[in-house]
Amino acid sequence: MLFFMSAGYFLQRKKILPENSAKTVSLLLADLILPAYLICNLAGGVTKENVAGYGGYMLVGLFCLVFFLALAYALGAATKRIYSDKKVLVYMLAFSNYSYFGYPLIEFVYGAETLSKVLIFVIPFTIFIYTLGIKMITSDLGKPKGKFKIQPAIPALAIGIILGIAGVDLSGKSANVALAACGTILSAAKSCMSPISMIYTGMVLAKFSLKELSSSWKAALIAIVRLVVIPAIVVGCCLLFRMATGWQGAQYLLIPVVISAMPIGMNIVIFRGEEGAESAQVCFYSLIFSLASIPILFTILGYVA
Repeated sequence: MLFFMSAGYFLQRKKILPENSAKTVSLLLADLILPAYLICNLAGGVTKENVAGYGGYMLVGLFCLVFFLALAYALGAATKRIYSDKKVLVYMLAFSNYSYFGYPLIEFVYGAETLSKVLIFVIPFTIFIYTLGIKMITSDLGKPKGKFKIQPAIPALAIGIILGIAGVDLSGKSANVALAACGTILSAAKSCMSPISMIYTGMVLAKFSLKELSSSWKAALIAIVRLVVIPAIVVGCCLLFRMATGWQGAQYLLIPVVISAMPIGMNIVIFRGEEGAESAQVCFYSLIFSLASIPILFTILGYVA
């Protein structure tokens, strides 16, 4: 991940790639690769036998969305003196890069079945981020980017779930030639998710020099709150909940912690454009720090989840 992110940064920074390349890659990810990734995983992970059980993850996700927002507002109020825009600060503390950064990592560590549950869990987050979330971080800019737009990821979630329930085989091994071809295409697009998303992350950060990105102790402090304080609070709340209820549904508790531990998403830089220098610093620190914090957290979860 660090290699591809660095490659994207330097290719864009040295102007080896055209100036508008980041926008092009953004559209490629949002309109093709991410939808293909979602459809492929949900069609293979959701079935008519487990759909009722998986539906519970969306309800837990909705509850966690409200909890994460409330926690972000509370921590935002406590740290408001170190960041100028409260709405942007709340967004960074509430929402992580669970898609471009988190999905490939979660699948690698926990497998496709857990990823399918994560995809259901984050449906409320996805809907909120691409509607009210974008308005939240662009309301002071007066740009049309803040207008409502249905992102392809949202219908892709529905399509993947429907195909999974219907038992459509998109593994690429179906006896039906058309389905086998579709499955092969989706799998090929899915495999591009991790490297291209990291290249894109580097390209977005390339708007700013390394000196600009790494010269703020305030940004580093916010990144630590995002990667250490918030996951620690979520872990504590989940363990208290399990102790109070005796509920042993480990992944109901595991998934919120993993989602909370991902670095800050790139939407904050993308949609704020030239006004996003301060948030880009926070994103930079969160990405670098997460290379250490996430493996440590996953190790701890192996003992407590």
